[in-house]
Amino acid sequence: MATLAPSKLSAAFAESFALASGARIDDDRTIAGVHFRLSFAGEGIRELLLPALAGASTAHAAPDFTLHIWDSTALPFSWRAEVASGRGEADETRTIRTSVTDGSGAVSVLDLEQRRGYFWIPDAQTLPWYERAAPFRTLFHWSLSTFNSHLMHAAAVSTKAGGVLLAGRGGSGKSTTALLCVAAGFAYAGDDYVAMKGQIAHTLYRSAKVDATSLNMLPPFSLAIAPNGLEKGVAILEDVAASLPIVALVVPRVTGGTSRIARTSAAQALRALAPTTLFQLRGDSASELAVMAALARSLPSWSLDLGDDHAAIPELVAHAIEASP
Repeated sequence: MATLAPSKLSAAFAESFALASGARIDDDRTIAGVHFRLSFAGEGIRELLLPALAGASTAHAAPDFTLHIWDSTALPFSWRAEVASGRGEADETRTIRTSVTDGSGAVSVLDLEQRRGYFWIPDAQTLPWYERAAPFRTLFHWSLSTFNSHLMHAAAVSTKAGGVLLAGRGGSGKSTTALLCVAAGFAYAGDDYVAMKGQIAHTLYRSAKVDATSLNMLPPFSLAIAPNGLEKGVAILEDVAASLPIVALVVPRVTGGTSRIARTSAAQALRALAPTTLFQLRGDSASELAVMAALARSLPSWSLDLGDDHAAIPELVAHAIEASP
């Protein structure tokens, strides 16, 4: 199947958005010091995808990036997800990046030269819960990297003494640990994705993922999407920090029994942080690995065994913060 050249693809998406039905509704957000203008074609898609976003909602005369967001039953040009590679990437140049999200068929296009991004989905109502919990993360990932901020697959919480980055694959207990800490009075900067600039974690999303089991041990959060069977649900936290200083890396794992925390190596922390970040967030893998390796070398690392004594977990995280130089 013939595909459009990246430059023509960007132009075609711009034309498609211009033709999309629905009134234009703009929302300006500041994330990690970068000003984004989100331009939605219609109130329906805005109401569906905006609640999960953090960042100050303040208009800027000249945003750093403008992201155009819409859905439709068909694009007015020959684009098909099948033209993408196995990781959902299509052809790209130095200034234009494109990606197709597996499953949902959402297409992301970023024109770095024009500072414009495009997010199209065949039908926004069919977006799975995990996409609604972290919308536009590919576009944010590419955009923020030009300002030396790097998305990482991790959670971040903090006491007044400092914060920790919780690293691990899905199911390792990041979300549960983060929400238990929030219930104990910690500040929150995300349970799955944060933007790291140096040793500062910046918040992208006010969402948190919970399953039916977690709800039994967590305080009542406002659920935007309730858990369905084995799938997780999404909670929206009203009070989130714009950024947190990170003083340590913590690697949680579900063990049962008694919860414990102990020092571990930078190599183990990097093994928990890097593979899932590189797999989930498409970009320059070599440079991103170097950023994560430097972060792991610069901060003390801890291994956290998540036992059945849930009340002890925030205390152990606080200990790691206080004991980290």
